[in-house]
Amino acid sequence: VENAMNRVDIANYTQLALYQIHRSGGSELFWHDMINSCGVNLFGQVTASSQISHHSHTIAFAVLASFVKISSGKVRMVSNNTEPVPRDVASKLVSLELLLHFIKMWHVAIRGE
Repeated sequence: VENAMNRVDIANYTQLALYQIHRSGGSELFWHDMINSCGVNLFGQVTASSQISHHSHTIAFAVLASFVKISSGKVRMVSNNTEPVPRDVASKLVSLELLLHFIKMWHVAIRGE
């Protein structure tokens, strides 16, 4: 029964994360939810020996969720023009580059184990 409850909790926190990623705006609320609501609860119970690892997983989850949110959002257009807002384009490119770098470093770390 406890295992089934844990799976439901994980599904609920994952759903909340997806909702916040697709919701527009609210960066402060987004970070709060990714760290304090979703991230903390997605990685299981914290013991004294696993507290640093748990915190690292939570921060990595929040950062990756932020990259996904930024890179998957819409690009606004300048009023009365078809040019995209430069800040939106730059944010997306940086987020995609950082996400690619994270994936490459993860691959290197996995191969090293």
